[in-house]
Parts: sequence; structure tokens; C-alpha cells
Amino acid sequence: VTKAGTNRFSGNGFEFLRDRRFNAPEHFGEFGPDGEQKDDGLRRNQFGGTIGGPIVRDKLFFFGAYQGTILRQVPTSNIAYVPTAQMLGGDFTALASPACNAGRQINLGAPFVNNRIDPARLSPAARNVTALLPTTTDPCGQVQFEATQGRDIHEPITRIDYQMTSNRLVFGRYMFYKNDLPPAWDGPGDNILKSGSDHEGTADKLRSLVLGQTHVMSAALVNATRFTWSSTDSHRYHNPGLPSPASMGVKMYSYPTEEGSDVSSQFPVNVAGMFAMVGSGERRSKHKLFGFSDDVTMVRGSHQFGFGANTRYWKFDTRSTSRTGGSWTIDGSLTGLALADFLSGRVARLEIGGPSVLDIHNWYLGSYVQDAWRVSSRVT
Repeated sequence: VTKAGTNRFSGNGFEFLRDRRFNAPEHFGEFGPDGEQKDDGLRRNQFGGTIGGPIVRDKLFFFGAYQGTILRQVPTSNIAYVPTAQMLGGDFTALASPACNAGRQINLGAPFVNNRIDPARLSPAARNVTALLPTTTDPCGQVQFEATQGRDIHEPITRIDYQMTSNRLVFGRYMFYKNDLPPAWDGPGDNILKSGSDHEGTADKLRSLVLGQTHVMSAALVNATRFTWSSTDSHRYHNPGLPSPASMGVKMYSYPTEEGSDVSSQFPVNVAGMFAMVGSGERRSKHKLFGFSDDVTMVRGSHQFGFGANTRYWKFDTRSTSRTGGSWTIDGSLTGLALADFLSGRVARLEIGGPSVLDIHNWYLGSYVQDAWRVSSRVT
């Protein structure tokens, strides 16, 4: 529902601000070199306004509105646990100690003996993945990292009303929506943990147009016709350069990540409770909708009749590659600790599949007849 312009110019504006200076530090926020806890750099501006008025007095009117949302944030409370130099040397005694397991001593299962393993028996693919991870001197493998969030949302809308005659009104309304959120992972050389769950990029665009006519044919008869069109393009993605299973030394086939390409560039690995990378694959969805409706309202005595029909054509095309590089789950169920499973090449579950392609074309046709009967001044 959108307001229409009038013979008087009017409008309003608003601004809503959130800023890091007004917030307490995050509980798990990282500490800087000066010993002070870092803030999350939050700055969120939500602003906009409306304006409406006459173009030709008593005939042609306009109304427009805009809302923008600009978000900048750099949370520092992202915590992960990665392999240490000690673990890469085959010594997992620190990782299995009570200090790293809430007071419990863990005795790792085979192929570990006394929580140690011959380094030559560690998985080459796991070593290659580890080379992409940040390093740490923490005996338990803990690292903290920043993942930038920079979302821009723009939402303009406009409406034009034309009073053709005293009993006929024509209007048009156009709306646009744009949502841009760049991926947190910048590309090769950046911290690969930034590609984990909830850090993929988003690029959404929505366009919508409505044209309508309302004709008051008599004091007891009104006809309203509407035409609707909308188009949506939604894209979830990562920046180019992510590893594939093959590039990490895994001998398996991966389907191409991008449509029209022969390159596989995603390796979704989730080491439960420790770290994750490449949280989701590339996905693109495109929707188009065309619709037309015609409604008639007629009053006869104590009856108000309504009847009409509408038709819609809906087109939905989507392609998802969330499983084309496999979905690798490593949960510690095989040796006793997830990082031990990871470095020894023990995978609890692997799901792999080709691109998910959904191409739907749908027609809808509907009609109705209704009667609102006013039996008395108290009963309808």
C-alpha cells in the first residue's frame, strides 16, 4: 500500500543511528596491543524520507519515498580452534589435556597411541588445508579473528496518479530494492576462516511495477483493473580463489561452482566446534511474475456483490552448488576429538551432489463471486 500525492506538497524525513561509541564492548571481543578491548566498529545508519504533491493541480499527482540502510561492522569475537605446530608434529597431549577440555582428560583412539601419532600418518589434504588457516601459539589452538560486515540497502518507491475524469483514476507504482553485502573473505591470502558460515556475499535486486485503473461507472457500480510485474535476482556467492578438494589433495571429482565454468572452487569443511570454512556454495535465483486482475463491485438494494478474475504467470529459475564440492563433516566421533579426526583424515560424513537446478514455469487462473448482504443495521 502506497500513499498518493495531493494538491499540497508535503513530506518528511528520518534518521536512525547506532554507533559503536554507544555500545558496551563485546564480552568475547579481542584485546588490542594497548590492553584495551576492541569494539566492533559498529555504525548503522537507517535514513530516508517521503515527498508528494501535485504535478498538474487536480489532475496529476506524484508521491515518492526512499529508505537507505548502511551498516559497517567488524566483529572481533569470532573464535575458532586450529591445528598447532605441536599437533602437526604428531603430539596431541596438550589438546587432549584437561586444560583444553573443560577439566576432562581425553584418551584418543586409534591410530593414536598415548595421544601421539607418527606425523607421517597425518592426512596430506588436512596439512594443505591447515596451511591456509591462521597460526596460533595457544596450546589448545584458539584463534580470534575479525570478519568485516558492510551491508548497503537502498529502497526507493514512486507513484503517479492521474485523475482522467471525475470518475476515472489511473495510477502507476514502481519499487526498487537493492541489497549488497560483500563476502567477508577478500580472496587468496586472506584468512580462510572468513569464508565460513554466515560470511558469504549477498547481491539482491527486486523490481516491481503496478499499473491500475479504477472506474466509477455509477453510484452502484465500480470496476478496478490491475497489471503487476516483478523481477527478483538473488545471488549468494564467495570471491574467486577458494580451494577445491582436488587442489587440497583429495582424489575426487567436484562439479563446477559457477554456471558456464569448468572450475570447482569450494571445499566446505566443518570441523565441529573447532573451525569451518566455505559455509555455503554459490546460489543464484531469478523470479519473474506477470499478473492481471479485473474486479467489479456492484450494489443492489441491501446486497453488495463482488466478482472478478485474475491470472498470473510465474517463472522461477534457481541454481545451487552447495554440495558440488562435497559437504565434509568431521565431528570427533572416530578418535575422540574433532581436530584429531581432521588431521588423521577421519571424516564422519560426506555429502556430494551435482548442481541443484530448478526451473519452474507456472500459470494461475482464479475467479470469484461474493455477496455481502446487509440484513439489518446490526447484521451483515
